Amino acid sequence: MTVSALARQTLFARLDGRGIRRGLAAGAAWGLFVGAGLVFIEARRCGVICLDDAAITLILSMAGGIASMGPLAAFGRPVQS
Repeated sequence: MTVSALARQTLFARLDGRGIRRGLAAGAAWGLFVGAGLVFIEARRCGVICLDDAAITLILSMAGGIASMGPLAAFGRPVQS
């Protein structure tokens, strides 16, 4: 087997329902905190919260968190032998 086939086999063997839920929850939480921080920074700079910009920032940061931090949380546990 090649290295990529071994990696796929071990990753898919380690992914279960709890891992998927953990990845979605961790990615969404990370995105929510980062998005809220960015909205807060923008509100301090402008003096007012623009709801359109806040919604887009939160949605994009949550999507980015799920795409980047989600797999780290889902697969980031030790292999059980």
